[in-house]
Amino acid sequence: MNPLCDLSPTAAAMAARVSDAEYARLLLLPRARLADGPLRERAEAARAWYAASGRPVALARVGEIARVSDDGVDLHGGGVLPGAELAGRLRGASATRVTAVLASAGPEVDAASAEAWADDRPDDGFFLERFGVAVAEELLRASVVALCRQAEARGETLLPHLSPGCGGWELEAQGPLWGLLSAGAASLGPVTLHASGQLAPKASLLAVVGVATRTGSAASVSPRDACRGCDLQPCAFRRAPYRGAA
Repeated sequence: MNPLCDLSPTAAAMAARVSDAEYARLLLLPRARLADGPLRERAEAARAWYAASGRPVALARVGEIARVSDDGVDLHGGGVLPGAELAGRLRGASATRVTAVLASAGPEVDAASAEAWADDRPDDGFFLERFGVAVAEELLRASVVALCRQAEARGETLLPHLSPGCGGWELEAQGPLWGLLSAGAASLGPVTLHASGQLAPKASLLAVVGVATRTGSAASVSPRDACRGCDLQPCAFRRAPYRGAA
């Protein structure tokens, strides 16, 4: 079993990385803009709170590919990641390994948001909750970039990441992917996986990235490209239309 890699940054670093455009998109603001005024003040208050009180978690573990079948990936050591979409992507790139990645904004966001709602401050609770989601998404991207830099030194590259429930990969793969990352543990730090497949804290994401021999430019994608490759419908948070849509 390959060791667990801790990629967790500081809360202040993650708060600074979240762009206004991404935060506004998750707040469902028109044209993804944070205009001056009360909305800006609440947004900046949530950012400042997270920088001071958040606790981001980013973990990764590599699994060696033993065989790629039509409907899944067999790993050395007995693990299996099911899914024809994942298998097809890995086979097409001749991937030799996969890396499971966990990105979470941490449990403090859930607690602070719930407290705000209980204190009849729903706007504060909503802005905190949405900022936590923005942190988790940016943390996943930052973690993949860091892993890609490590892989480049070995003459390898990382494929675009894929999460259960998106891009044609079934949500049922959440459990097996968690198993690869956690090595059978019920929790990883403050993060747990419920039997339903939902992660706790809420602002948490699982993803897998294939690792292949570098044959030219890296295969990393932009956030807009990631949306173009995801068929999740309906989705109110799209940056760009799904490329396969009619």
